[in-house]
Amino acid sequence: MNWKKHDYDDIPGTYLFNGETAHAACGLNKLLFSFNREEGRKAFAADPGERVMLVLEDAA
Repeated sequence: MNWKKHDYDDIPGTYLFNGETAHAACGLNKLLFSFNREEGRKAFAADPGERVMLVLEDAA
């Protein structure tokens, strides 16, 4: 996805949260949210690498 640069992108001392940063964190958020369910925790415990790859591929 292509994101436009904005005037507010480089304000010193700030952390910008916009669509671009939300999109970048979507896979991690989805993985962590899956830990709310017991089956998500068990699936991760059984094969952490596979679980992470499935979630990250799905978010892409």
